[in-house]
Amino acid sequence: MKTKKQSKKLKNIITNLSTKTGIYQFIDQQKEIIYIGKAKNIQTRVKQHFTASSNQSSRIKKMLEQIDNINFIETSNETEALILEANLINELKPKFNILLRNDKNFTFIKVTINEDFPRIFISRNVLNDKAKYFGPKTEASYARKTVDFLQKMLSFRTCNLDIYENEKSKKIEIKGQKKQKLPCLEFHIKKCTAPCVGKISKTEYKNKIDLALKFLNGKTKEIEQDLQSKIKQAAEKKDFEKAAIWRDFLLAIQKTSQKQIVNDLSNLDADVISGIAKKEKAFFHLFQIKSGRIIAFENFILPLGESLQESLLALIRDYFNHIAHLPTNLILNQEIFPIKQISLWENFFYQKYQQKVKIILPQKGRKKDLLNLAEKNAHQFALKNIPLFIQKSSNKKEILISLQKKLGLKKIPHRIEAFDISHFAGNDTVASMIVFKDGLPLKSHYRKFKLRTLADGEIDDFASMQEIVFRRLKHLPCKENLIVSKASNKEREIFWENKQKKWLFNLNKEFINNQDLIKEIFVLKQKKEIISFLIKVNYKNHALFLYDKKLNDNLLNFFIRQTIQKIKEKKIYLITSAEKITSLQENGFEKTKLVLKNFLLFLEKQKICHTKDFYKNNYQLLLQENKKNDQSFSCYPDLILIDGGQGQLNAALKSQQKAALFNKDLKNLNFCALAKKEEKVFIPYQKNPLAIDKHSEEGLMLQKIRNEAHRFAISFHRKIRHLGGRERT
Repeated sequence: MKTKKQSKKLKNIITNLSTKTGIYQFIDQQKEIIYIGKAKNIQTRVKQHFTASSNQSSRIKKMLEQIDNINFIETSNETEALILEANLINELKPKFNILLRNDKNFTFIKVTINEDFPRIFISRNVLNDKAKYFGPKTEASYARKTVDFLQKMLSFRTCNLDIYENEKSKKIEIKGQKKQKLPCLEFHIKKCTAPCVGKISKTEYKNKIDLALKFLNGKTKEIEQDLQSKIKQAAEKKDFEKAAIWRDFLLAIQKTSQKQIVNDLSNLDADVISGIAKKEKAFFHLFQIKSGRIIAFENFILPLGESLQESLLALIRDYFNHIAHLPTNLILNQEIFPIKQISLWENFFYQKYQQKVKIILPQKGRKKDLLNLAEKNAHQFALKNIPLFIQKSSNKKEILISLQKKLGLKKIPHRIEAFDISHFAGNDTVASMIVFKDGLPLKSHYRKFKLRTLADGEIDDFASMQEIVFRRLKHLPCKENLIVSKASNKEREIFWENKQKKWLFNLNKEFINNQDLIKEIFVLKQKKEIISFLIKVNYKNHALFLYDKKLNDNLLNFFIRQTIQKIKEKKIYLITSAEKITSLQENGFEKTKLVLKNFLLFLEKQKICHTKDFYKNNYQLLLQENKKNDQSFSCYPDLILIDGGQGQLNAALKSQQKAALFNKDLKNLNFCALAKKEEKVFIPYQKNPLAIDKHSEEGLMLQKIRNEAHRFAISFHRKIRHLGGRERT
């Protein structure tokens, strides 16, 4: 907040501002320019900034708090003010001006027409080097695909050799090195015509580059005519191989352009821009039309100014400062572009770039249809990107509270866990668990799983989801019903009374009565009632567990898992019977690779069990690594989000019911599922989806979390496939 002294200082400054046309600069206490604007009346425009409004964005409010001084420069007219404003913003880049800040990520297609044998490649900088630049492209992948397509069709060089044709001898030479004798690999794989060794003349090579330039300029009709002529000439000379190359290029050109003709506007050359405002962001879509064909499109995200109009004007100012060729026409939406400023901006383009640009604000007809199409694309672009800004929003808590109400939860879903499955034709099936805490990803709690119950090639998303959710839930500690702890002195006395046989395998009496050998005893209790004991002995500095064989699978898994959390040993061995193997393997145990003879010698030495008893009772030895203190698995989720529809949700609920047999607290867990495509939200035991709009803040948050689970699962699956399925989880 500003002090009274600071506020008084600013009022005096504003009173002394010019009332003429020009630009003004807001300056902070560090003497840095933080904002530049233009105005017909400087004083009036500055006063508007300070007019209190509940609709002011957080950006404007923050800017007003930092203003310490105001400078201004008068100009003779508004066009000069606009040009001066654009130049200063481009040079100084004030932090509170709306800027196309991602221009460092823009890519251009560069054609080095100043060379005898031009190259075509991707560039991120526009230099004053007489080359031609096409762009900027906001998506580098589209630019690369275009260059790859042209190289495949025209086979131009990509090397950095300085190749030129000697004007006197007309021989091809390479600057700075001797004559090259053999072409490189690019020639042999038909990606280059090898001008370095004279495989193509300068004239023929430049003909190829001319075709590329026409393609990049959207002159596809001229290309088609040129190619038809070249095909005919090659065929007359019986050079059928070259004719086939030109024919393939012609077919490719026709394929890329046949669906892009704009009806009734066959001669239109224009850029079409429209946009929408959401979440204090402005989303714009731009079509580039040449000769009635849409040759390219771009998407932009800018901060939202005092209105969408301010963001649009900032886009026009910055974007056209980067492109090599301005459009002949600029089609804009009258609802967001001020009709009074048409002549101002047309004069701006002419005086700054020495090129005429006609601004059109259509109200009906095909041009209006193009604007509507651009706005529709801007809307779709916003829907895809708005979830990226939710985590930066200041009202995440409000969104979670609203989500709580719509899902019917008893408490705010601070911790949300999401699960997804990924596989390729049933092979290398994996799963992901991601965690969001208060609307933000908690990556240290992400976990990944490799499915154990499905065979390679088997596709069963329901069974996969059931397995993975159960494996996660069984790690949750029991809050009230079941307690695992070291046996107290009184509980040890109970164990050593003549009731030991009730708790253990039918082992040697000498072992059972050897209190010195059994140093650690753990007890499983339900409230105060003892259910079972678990004894631990040491084998080669590792823990060896013996348990009550009468315990059911769920209680046994819970008992062992909770006990492992309380010991230090890194490896856990477990003697088990054959009927328990499947359940324990689901819990993470595997048959040990330990030499069985050594283990049996240990059993006999400790008088635990004779070899014949081991085989007679078909006992097995299992092993598990001690992965203790897993904070992610020990935290109770407020909401579990399943990627899928009712089928996947029902599978997860079966896992909940199974896990709840030994942990009743799990009955109170909250589940929901988010189905793809229509983004419908399902909750347990309700047939119809909830009325949550997929474009609402709650719907977008669920989509963001689901998409992150999907991304994490796919990235792990790709890693597994790359490693040939060797990574263990």
